[in-house]
Amino acid sequence: MALTVKNEFKDTIIGFNHSCKPLGERDDLHILYEIAKANNRQDYLNMFEDDSVETDEDKVKRFNEKQGNKHNRK
Repeated sequence: MALTVKNEFKDTIIGFNHSCKPLGERDDLHILYEIAKANNRQDYLNMFEDDSVETDEDKVKRFNEKQGNKHNRK
């Protein structure tokens, strides 16, 4: 699922990942999302349209489960 910022926060500037572009112009929002999740920054998390975003940790877990299922089929 694509990560999007609510319209009212598109002009908000938060410096992260060596950039200070407004959030509406960024293509690395997943990094801010993961920082916010790791640090329990609800103010940042509230800027996003959907909280059901899959983090890198979730992707790794899902991948490992999928790989485990492949080995169990044999």
